[in-house]
Amino acid sequence: MEIRDLDYFLVCCRTGSFTAAAREVHIVQSAMSSAIARLEHELGVPLFDRSVTPVTVTEHGRALQAGAQRIVAAVQAARDEVAAVSGVVAGTVVLGCTLHTGPLDLAAVLTSLRERHAGVVVQLRQSITGSSGNLQAVADGTMDIALTGGQPSSPHEPHRTGPSGESHQPGLPLKSHQSGSPLEPHQPGPPRQPRGPRSIQLTPLVTEPLVLVCPDGHPLARRPQVTTAELTSENILRFPPGWGIRTTVEAVLGPSPAATEVADYTLMLKLIEAGFGTTLLPASALAHGHRGLRAIPTDDPRLAWHLSAAVSASRPPTAATSALLAALTESAPRPTRPP
Repeated sequence: MEIRDLDYFLVCCRTGSFTAAAREVHIVQSAMSSAIARLEHELGVPLFDRSVTPVTVTEHGRALQAGAQRIVAAVQAARDEVAAVSGVVAGTVVLGCTLHTGPLDLAAVLTSLRERHAGVVVQLRQSITGSSGNLQAVADGTMDIALTGGQPSSPHEPHRTGPSGESHQPGLPLKSHQSGSPLEPHQPGPPRQPRGPRSIQLTPLVTEPLVLVCPDGHPLARRPQVTTAELTSENILRFPPGWGIRTTVEAVLGPSPAATEVADYTLMLKLIEAGFGTTLLPASALAHGHRGLRAIPTDDPRLAWHLSAAVSASRPPTAATSALLAALTESAPRPTRPP
């Protein structure tokens, strides 16, 4: 069984197409088909269902996928370790991004990394399911490191979840959660983290309060601070499920099935300026001001935004991944607790 064939197999799993997979690794489609056929012949089972488009992974293919990821990752880690002995850090790192990184200047991070380690190539990705999707991608190996919003664990403890996917702090018993009325705030308690997989290591990077963003003419616009009770009567525009801010807001204010969901900061601010509603955003989102809008602090310390870097706690990071994590940590402001 060739390592390269396993690598090609994983690319096919991700793209759902032999043609697209061949294009990604710069070989002809017939060579990709031959590689998959060799694997199927050696194993004696079909790995893909070719009767549908895109092709789907069979049950046998799914069984191979996890093992193939471990083998490919181990081979790459061995290569990196050999290169590191000579002081060379190189390789490709897939980084999951978020829409907002606050005071963390991601462009500066990548530029600094390139200056230190010219052989490291960073590929940026963004999950449509926000922080939850980023965590899952790190767990299944499709991302090496990801930025994620939500309440972080201790920087030295893995982020873990219960059988249902609910997050909990390490060392604490799992508890069931019951949602309160959409019109009344929940009882005090830590906000739930984004749903995610087991064995995720989170490194806190940024912590800052969420603020109410409203139009200049809004009744709360001139207030020095707003209360949680006042927020429950607001038409709060929300991010889609799985996004860190959505998880935090619903932990404090409760769910709102009728809320408008927006997955774009720019569009959300335009809607607020037009009087469509209000929202809660990290304070840095309006740090440079925005004509026609006001940012009002809240009185609830639970309404905070936490940006963390997630890596797998079950797979050793490559030298390139470690270099990127170090660059992110060095560039981030010192984490502080919300007041």
